[in-house]
Amino acid sequence: MKKYLINILAGTLVMFSVWSCGEDGFLSQKSPSSFDSQTIFSNYTLARSAVDGAMLAMLDNQCYALRYKCFYGLNTDIEVNMNVDVTNNGIQRYLATPDHQRLNASSECFSMFYQAIERINLALDGLKNFGNMDNNKDMHILYAQLLTLRAHIYCDMTRAWGDVPARFVPVAQDDLYKPKANRDVIFKHILDDLDEAIPILPYPGEHELTKDAYHMNKAYAAGLFARIALMASGYALRPDDDKIGTGDPGTIRLSSDPEMAKSVLYPRALSHLEEIIKSEKVTLAPDYKEYWRMFNNSELAYHPTVESLFVVPYGNSVGRWNYTFALRVDNGDINGYKYSLGPFSGPAPNLYFDFDKNDKRRQVTCANYLIRGKDATLAVVSQWYFSKFRTDQMIDNPYTGVNTDGVKPVAMRYADILLMAAEIENELGHLDIAKKYFKPVRARAFDDAQAEAYLATLTSKEAFFNAIVDERAFEFCGEQVRKADLIRWNMLKAKMDETRQKLFELRDRTGRYSYLPADIYYRINPDNPHEMQFYGYDGETDDPGAGWTKRVNHFTTYGDDTGTAMTSLNSFKINSIYGADPDTKQFWPIPENAITNSQGHLVNDYGY
Repeated sequence: MKKYLINILAGTLVMFSVWSCGEDGFLSQKSPSSFDSQTIFSNYTLARSAVDGAMLAMLDNQCYALRYKCFYGLNTDIEVNMNVDVTNNGIQRYLATPDHQRLNASSECFSMFYQAIERINLALDGLKNFGNMDNNKDMHILYAQLLTLRAHIYCDMTRAWGDVPARFVPVAQDDLYKPKANRDVIFKHILDDLDEAIPILPYPGEHELTKDAYHMNKAYAAGLFARIALMASGYALRPDDDKIGTGDPGTIRLSSDPEMAKSVLYPRALSHLEEIIKSEKVTLAPDYKEYWRMFNNSELAYHPTVESLFVVPYGNSVGRWNYTFALRVDNGDINGYKYSLGPFSGPAPNLYFDFDKNDKRRQVTCANYLIRGKDATLAVVSQWYFSKFRTDQMIDNPYTGVNTDGVKPVAMRYADILLMAAEIENELGHLDIAKKYFKPVRARAFDDAQAEAYLATLTSKEAFFNAIVDERAFEFCGEQVRKADLIRWNMLKAKMDETRQKLFELRDRTGRYSYLPADIYYRINPDNPHEMQFYGYDGETDDPGAGWTKRVNHFTTYGDDTGTAMTSLNSFKINSIYGADPDTKQFWPIPENAITNSQGHLVNDYGY
């Protein structure tokens, strides 16, 4: 890790000596002189530092660390923030505006992404001209990593903003500003880039440049290709092709480009996924709970062949992942530090009860408790927390109470490779093969026999697709995967409305949750004072005996049904999971600052 941070620092010095932002802060970097480019990109050490440096704008607090990663994935049918403060979570409730202070900061993330893209384009140009890639394998790998990094950024930009400007060469004086491009133009380009990069990239752990999960590798590039292909061929809010960047509100539809059809993209994606699966170079982590303990302790990057395909390489004092999403701590005394950490985001309260009671992921994903002092304590039924993300498990780099934590989000896991392959095989009519890819994920959550029994019940294409929809919810809750899935399946609002109905039924213990008793019992886990155990959540009605505390009328609405208190699972809070129609607000508006600095070239669509 120390060596990696030194490389990042070297990259910073090199890149900032070569590139500078213009006064407007939007795509006005100056091109390096040919002497500077030749000096940097004919030398492997300098070129590698430049590749690392190309990531810095993306990793800036105003970009990935503080804005994109903290806001993109919520709200969905399984992940919610029911805190109704518009300043802090209006974005998550589909109430973003071009001037929203979280998106329209002085260094807003939209423009920061383009600074990263410009650095990548300049580095790619330098490697092509001076890298001698035909005779230098390592330089060629650097080139492939840059192609993959650019595809990664454009994937996230199109997930957040839909149609955006397409820039694949360094900015020229006569090309400072660009309007939006049809996102299909971007999809085609980055998919072709990944086709070029994948054969060049080594597998995780097989080369100095892929020895950890901080750098792009073959497995992640293959998974990224599939993720983009699924998105490109799926549904989304789109303006008419001739009205992009005109203020058009758009409609939810498939692409009109025949090259974006499933029949074209799915076989291409599947060939890359199958190569990774058949290679057996990457595996599932054997234990789901242990995997997330390793995540919190920042150990995942050191095991690039086990589950984690790419880990966003924040420094130890950068990023707000656990600060934003981790289990709540109230006046805690954790790992020698005293602090409070108060995220309001978590699994939708009904999700715990939607899990099969034998699913090992349930306890790891959903926590109806927080840590107060040194021990777990019961939370109100309206507020659940992601138990995957925990500051009490940050041992090697303890959380100290500041607003940055250094926790490094996982961009993709091997489980996603398997489930994407299963989804594609099912769509192509190969149900038996689809089940083969699905089974390892299911078996880790249950056991082999239970997985086989479940798969035996899936006898049609439709039934298997519905199983994929459910399995991806249980496997990836809290990981910023669900929103993009629901959009491409054209299920975003429908699924969120289903969750709202479930929340009303949970509050009243009716319908799907009529089996729940009025009273539940709870206790601190005898084996871990930071965890809590429950009795009654699976419908038990008897008294479990000594050592358990009774909570009377646990599911009853507390307080005024129109109130905003976090203690209330009431109509106001339930209805607040979205403030505007999610289907018409699938994408964020381009920030006002970027619109102003584009000299009239950028216009917001989607009704903003």
